[in-house]
Amino acid sequence: MPRDWDTFHQWEKEQQRRESPDFQRNLAILEQMLAEAVALGAFPPTNPLEGLEVALRIARVVNSVPSAA
Repeated sequence: MPRDWDTFHQWEKEQQRRESPDFQRNLAILEQMLAEAVALGAFPPTNPLEGLEVALRIARVVNSVPSAA
């Protein structure tokens, strides 16, 4: 765990600036993560609609608040 977060964030920004995005590499990582989730039994969900009611209630509340502008 880094002890000096400012130095770490500076190093991280520098790394992002130096490396360009690699779509093929990112896609390969995504496919490996999907394979691992399937192997662990975490994907696909047993009930894909589970929790939908809660998400809809939260969305209604958030969208009903008038903007502060």
